[in-house]
Amino acid sequence: MPKARIKTGPSDDHDAAWKVALLSYLPRFFEFFFPELSLKIDWRKKPKFKDRELQSLAPKMKGRKGGGKRLVDMLVELRWKGGDSFWVLVHIEVQAQKVDFLAKRLFFYHARIIELYEKPLCTLVVLADKDATWRPDSFSTKFAGNSLKFSFPVVKLTDFKDRLAELEKSTNPFALLVAATLHAQVSRPHSKDREERKFRLASGLYELGLNRREIVEFLSLVEHVMKLSAPRQRDFELKMKKLEKEKEMRLLTNIERVALEKGREEGLEKGLEKGRKQGLKVVLQARFKTIPEDLEKHLDSLTSEELEPLLPLAATASSLEEFASRLG
Repeated sequence: MPKARIKTGPSDDHDAAWKVALLSYLPRFFEFFFPELSLKIDWRKKPKFKDRELQSLAPKMKGRKGGGKRLVDMLVELRWKGGDSFWVLVHIEVQAQKVDFLAKRLFFYHARIIELYEKPLCTLVVLADKDATWRPDSFSTKFAGNSLKFSFPVVKLTDFKDRLAELEKSTNPFALLVAATLHAQVSRPHSKDREERKFRLASGLYELGLNRREIVEFLSLVEHVMKLSAPRQRDFELKMKKLEKEKEMRLLTNIERVALEKGREEGLEKGLEKGRKQGLKVVLQARFKTIPEDLEKHLDSLTSEELEPLLPLAATASSLEEFASRLG
């Protein structure tokens, strides 16, 4: 007898959601997960993402291919309120299974960064897997009278299970992302349960006093993490259209949503500056068909930091003229 096929549906894209959220809302990440550290950072100085440096430092774990498939590593330069700069290695583990060499891998990263760049470094870890008992927070070794221990702060998303109602009412995007992740862990893309959970999260955004841009951005995070099967997604979108009509707030058409996601993917895959330029043009072309030559040249002249807030603006501006007028 042939085995029954199990409905799975599209795969949730947790790693992309966390990358987008970190790039867009880094101060809110610290505010939510590491509030004491956040108070000591001078957020008037823009974070400097060190993606090139990080790519060259990835440790090769002997006998381990790639060190796990689903993870997010981000290296960023921040500044203390006292004036000195330091680097932060943010690691988010979103695999469903344990990774027995995680602490060792982070120790290698930590040692290499300090050796090559001589920068004060803080390693922070968020574990988004389902196993509530897996909490690696240190790497240690002893041999012939020598000993070493490397410890790091760890946050476990399963600890937030009893706070879902609170998370869903928060205006912090990482509270929403945690809630969506926890909902995704206990539901499946084809289930009515996930559709209802997703709609509750999405509809709740309208009650939080968020502006149109924030609702679009937050909805995108939910879309990444809580994928639905095609029939469930159609039902979800019908409910959203009805809600948008009731709230008198048009968000994005399906075409515009796809363009926005493609734009983000370009940014994540091709490097920050080049990817952000390409992604921005994808969204503008999808929404307004053509981009004037002078506007395109202006976009090409912008730095990665200047480009960062423009993707959500491109997704929410009512016209090219409005988009251009807000470039400054």
